[in-house]
Amino acid sequence: MYKFLAFSLDADKLKVAEETLASLDELTVTSSGHDNLEITNRNAQKGIALESFVKEKNISLSETMAIGDNYNDVSMFERVGKAVAMGNATYEIKSLCDEVTHTNEESGVAKAILSVL
Repeated sequence: MYKFLAFSLDADKLKVAEETLASLDELTVTSSGHDNLEITNRNAQKGIALESFVKEKNISLSETMAIGDNYNDVSMFERVGKAVAMGNATYEIKSLCDEVTHTNEESGVAKAILSVL
């Protein structure tokens, strides 16, 4: 298994589950929305995958851009040369990034890509 997704509308239950699972060294617990948890092996993160991919392609991470809108994107934001938050991201995610683009409904990904061409 590569990933478990847990959903609940009860924020308190999610918080307890997150805190309990985070104590297990081999797991990473993150989220792609306010009502879920993503539970993966510590090595199964977007940032690690991106790092491996660019190394294989002989590209520097400083020459890469990551675009995202939630906590499951943080491992990418921490590694790339340019971190871009979607306009619909939370304040916390936006504060981790170099730039904020438009929302997903306003073609934010396309606008972020076009801004570096």
